[in-house]
Amino acid sequence: MKKITRFQDIPKFPQAYYSITVTIDHLKSTLELWSTREEELILNPEWQRGHVWNEAQQIVFMEYFLKNGTTGRDIFFNCSTWQILDGLQRITAALAFLDNKIPIFGSYYSEFTDRVRMSDGKFTFHMLCLASKKELLKVYIDHNSGGTPHNPEEIARIQKMMDDTPENETL
Repeated sequence: MKKITRFQDIPKFPQAYYSITVTIDHLKSTLELWSTREEELILNPEWQRGHVWNEAQQIVFMEYFLKNGTTGRDIFFNCSTWQILDGLQRITAALAFLDNKIPIFGSYYSEFTDRVRMSDGKFTFHMLCLASKKELLKVYIDHNSGGTPHNPEEIARIQKMMDDTPENETL
């Protein structure tokens, strides 16, 4: 990699051509509408890793999402080809919940007696307009090659710490 010494020379991610907010109540209808376009919506293009989250991971994400967790709400599409670029696992989890395939907090979607508040249940779809496959694959790699997920032992250690902490202990 070429050494960069000026901030303005750092290559930037392409900016979204436009973005829309999609509430979870309208997720299925939005994707279905997009699937009827002349250019079919492709949720599992060849570069995606497929559906790799198991049911437990889907439940954890949806519980986090509906507790108003803020990360993971941004989904990226390439509007010139109508293909998902980043967010397949999260969309799949949301659709599984909406289709009553997974419960959250012990209840399936159809068992909830009220609607999700708009502020708690929304994704932002960012529509990029990438012209070449090479550019699209570069963005995909840049989005997905960083970070290190916590392993189960690390999470268990923090869970034990939380369980051992008295309710009234302050920071």
